[in-house]
Amino acid sequence: MQTHWLNHRFSLLACGLVMGLVISSYWPHEPLKANATSLEKFSLCTAPTLINQSDAVFVLDSVTGRVVGAAHSMQTGGFENVWTRSVASDFGVTENGQYLMTSGFLRTQGAANGTPANSGIYIAELTSGRVGLYGFLLNNQNRAASSPLVPIADFPFRDGK
Repeated sequence: MQTHWLNHRFSLLACGLVMGLVISSYWPHEPLKANATSLEKFSLCTAPTLINQSDAVFVLDSVTGRVVGAAHSMQTGGFENVWTRSVASDFGVTENGQYLMTSGFLRTQGAANGTPANSGIYIAELTSGRVGLYGFLLNNQNRAASSPLVPIADFPFRDGK
């Protein structure tokens, strides 16, 4: 009698495991992707550029308030399209700026000197209490070119600022 009940218990366990595996394989899931990280004095994020193109990577130095970004070129194998900007002056910060940075989808109009990327860079500064949105253009000439990040909009995230 005891062995019969044990066999039944293991059968239920095995059936439960199989059903769990089947359900989990069909359950809709979305892969997690980190696109931003930060340390005490640096922030780094990646941003999609164009369809079927490599992402751009941006580094924000919190000590100087300077952002530098670049995109990898499939044709040359190196980094092309370098973007820079001093965001400290945009936020009115002279020293001890505290920044966070991430990227997000952005739809903008075309420009004469490049193709707008499909994303923008969002930078928040704690001292000023503001968030700024910056866009960037891709140079289609396949040569190293430096251009500034373009400020698009900003807003305060604190009352009274």
